[in-house]
Amino acid sequence: MILLTSLILYPVLQTNAQVSFAPKVGVNLTNMGGDVTDNQIRFRPQIGGILNLDLNEMFSFQPGLMYSGKGATFDFGDGDKDAITLDYLEVPLNGVLNIDMGTGKLQLFVGPYLGYCIDAKYKDLSGENNETESLEIGTSNDDDIKPTDIGINMGLGFKFDNFQLTGGYSGSLSSVSNYDDLNITNNVISLSLAYFINL
Repeated sequence: MILLTSLILYPVLQTNAQVSFAPKVGVNLTNMGGDVTDNQIRFRPQIGGILNLDLNEMFSFQPGLMYSGKGATFDFGDGDKDAITLDYLEVPLNGVLNIDMGTGKLQLFVGPYLGYCIDAKYKDLSGENNETESLEIGTSNDDDIKPTDIGINMGLGFKFDNFQLTGGYSGSLSSVSNYDDLNITNNVISLSLAYFINL
């Protein structure tokens, strides 16, 4: 993922774009789609950093490296609840359209992301002990979750001074389940705050 980001950034940096870096924190309202039923939104964290490259007054490029929590809660009724938690290292590659608005800028962003799953668990939330079972990550027939999640980001942001407040949606383009007969996708609504430092 670092190599991919470097290959994309190299020709962009040759344009002498203004560059800034921002730590970024936020919350994911995450759910699952596809063949999943009885699922509800689960709150998971996101934290990491992004670069902002101002190509001109209207267009920017924002790659990043984020920890992004995903998954879903399942309510089967009568107090029977379970949850899947998936933890990803994620590289978003967003193009940004900047529109002047008062003292700040309205931002529209869209782009792909590549996520690598570093942990996957199934939790029993109905018992007192919240028993947890690890899910296998890999590409063999014995594994539960694929190691990669490729998807699309889109959303709105507002940048004022060095702060950027964003709200967006990201979704998988293909199943993250390793079983051929089970289609599962990640669906995430995110709210985040970043603070940019000029480099």
